[in-house]
Amino acid sequence: MDNALVVERNGSLLVRVRACPGSAREGIGGLHGGALKVAVRAPPERGKANAAMAKVLAAAFGLRDSQVVLDSGELSRDKRFLISGLSLAGFEEKLNRLLHEKAACCTRRPLAAREGRGKKAGMKSQGLFERVLEAVSAIRAHSDLRPKYGIILGTGLGGLAEMIERTRRIPYSEIPHFPLPQVASHSGNLLLGTLSGKPVAAMEGRSHYYEGFSLEEITLPVRVLKSLGVERLIVSNAAGGLNPQFERGDLLIIDDHINLMGTNPLIGPNDDRLGPRFPDMCRPYDPQGIRLAEAIALECLMRAHKGVYAALTGPCLETRAEYRLLRTIGADAVGMSTVPEVIAAVHAGMKVFGLSCITDLCLPDALQPVNIEEILETARKAEPKITLLVQKLIERWN
Repeated sequence: MDNALVVERNGSLLVRVRACPGSAREGIGGLHGGALKVAVRAPPERGKANAAMAKVLAAAFGLRDSQVVLDSGELSRDKRFLISGLSLAGFEEKLNRLLHEKAACCTRRPLAAREGRGKKAGMKSQGLFERVLEAVSAIRAHSDLRPKYGIILGTGLGGLAEMIERTRRIPYSEIPHFPLPQVASHSGNLLLGTLSGKPVAAMEGRSHYYEGFSLEEITLPVRVLKSLGVERLIVSNAAGGLNPQFERGDLLIIDDHINLMGTNPLIGPNDDRLGPRFPDMCRPYDPQGIRLAEAIALECLMRAHKGVYAALTGPCLETRAEYRLLRTIGADAVGMSTVPEVIAAVHAGMKVFGLSCITDLCLPDALQPVNIEEILETARKAEPKITLLVQKLIERWN
């Protein structure tokens, strides 16, 4: 409880807050050390700053002043406020929106420029290299670990993070230009530590195109991982199974992909410091990594297939006709992520391994409405298999 940002107590929420008195502006300042930073103009004298912080919290979460009360830490920098009339899910939803809006004020550009339209389309890639370096510098302030392996954990697959012997856990909100995930199952932290005795950087959650981010923003973390020292990238996701031989909970070792998102993260001027103008995509997924994963799955008696992943934008799921089309053109699974990150990783010269957890079956002649809770539960049950496979892969993938 001491390190938790928020816990439930007798129907109310106990929120850990870091005081920032004497600030030029008032408001929510992000997350720091597991606490919510709240900036107020009031001086740090007892009572003044505390009352001002309660008002800021009430305004930020749409509550009455009487619903936010100081619980403990009156004289300390870290305090706990008791919030009534707000559910845990409601708190998390509003907090994610607040943090995303704060990040958007600093990192988002006009839509026409982001999508490469209008007279300023040529400015799209200006400054990307510098933004990567700024993010790397912020991470280095937390840890000097030089990870060789990067891991991107997808929907419902965050359990692997618990296996990492971590040296640092850095919220995305503390890394300049990192987009903040808005999907509830993506927590939004960068972990730096070791797995299977190897130095790793693991992303707890990713951002998606359907959330309103540009592909340049979505793939910036991949470029940051490369600049931190990552040479091999493991990307995971939850996907719908198109192949009739698949079952819920099966693993798909991605052998190739089909980009049906209608765009590409490399569109626009190319910065040669980040990668070549025309990267080859003959084998975007490392053949050695695929062979090792197949051998590991066989040794551990896992149901694992090799196949093709198709990426669409979402957020709506596909129609029966679209599932038939996808199967006809050779896709074995479908999802709403991964491909932009893989393209950026190949552009940066990284070796890539992709893994999908089949969480639902997309068979057009036997299609049923999707239950998101069932998808998350299927991913949760598959976590031990994914964790074991990734651990053993990192041991052998050199």
